[in-house]
Amino acid sequence: PFTTLAAAGAISDRLRLRTYVLNVGFWNPALLAREVATLDLLSGGRAELGLGAGHMKSEHDDAGLPWLPFRQRIQALDDTAAEVRRRLADPAHEPRPVQQPVPLMVAAMSGPGLAVAAARADVVGFSGLRQIPGAAPGTFTLASAAETADRVAQVRERAGDRRYRSDVLLQQVVVGQPPEQAAGEMAAAVPRLSVEQVLDSPFVLYARDEQEAADELRRRHERYGFDSVTTHQPSMEALGQVIAAYRGGAS
Repeated sequence: PFTTLAAAGAISDRLRLRTYVLNVGFWNPALLAREVATLDLLSGGRAELGLGAGHMKSEHDDAGLPWLPFRQRIQALDDTAAEVRRRLADPAHEPRPVQQPVPLMVAAMSGPGLAVAAARADVVGFSGLRQIPGAAPGTFTLASAAETADRVAQVRERAGDRRYRSDVLLQQVVVGQPPEQAAGEMAAAVPRLSVEQVLDSPFVLYARDEQEAADELRRRHERYGFDSVTTHQPSMEALGQVIAAYRGGAS
């Protein structure tokens, strides 16, 4: 994504430029540090590095890269985050990044993945998807409200006095139709998900209008501490409408 981010940085002097998120199994830490530092230098200090352990075996198979067991992927995430940070903080690193430090996001939903985020990250990304135990790799369900609250509490406890921001990945944003209808369409498309499970999850955002959606985001900020919101491209326009309503209703 670094070529795309550099292009975005060239046509805007305001956008922050974050990877969401790199599979650590695809990257050598030394080469990754060079890419991040170069982007930060070219953009005048707007790069942010987002990392994840990787959750799609098919992506690794397609790239001809090994698919490590879960615990080894988590260890690789921790090791890569630590090594890239060490390199970017080295005064002798070439190129030299503008920011010190370059903000680091670690995104996960598992307990071990979020433990790495709590220990290492400036931004903890709550991704919302959970691998179904015993199912084929890449078979996911959405985290429930109760599970999310539990994960948020674990991160807070592990982070202690460390300051960090929280980001939520909305898997889908639909505005302008009854939430039950949107949830029904999601449940029909994703095996093992019921309408009730979809509506219970804080990782989708369904509302009858933009203001209702903005109010719901405020409630989730109060409950979970989510400071920022990420979504996939198909939901980009809908989230833009919610952002406008959120700003218009802010105190």
